[in-house]
Amino acid sequence: MAALRTRIYIDGYNLYYGCLRKTAFKWLDVLTLFETHILPTILYRPAPDTAPAK
Repeated sequence: MAALRTRIYIDGYNLYYGCLRKTAFKWLDVLTLFETHILPTILYRPAPDTAPAK
């Protein structure tokens, strides 16, 4: 099975002024965000007893 690839574009200006400007949070670890929160929620995981797709 081929590895999944994901490309991410983040508009830093809008992220900062839209979400972070008046908070204590000024840095975002994008890789950790996607690995721990976003990708696990969108990856397809068949049940263990499901036959492989053909």
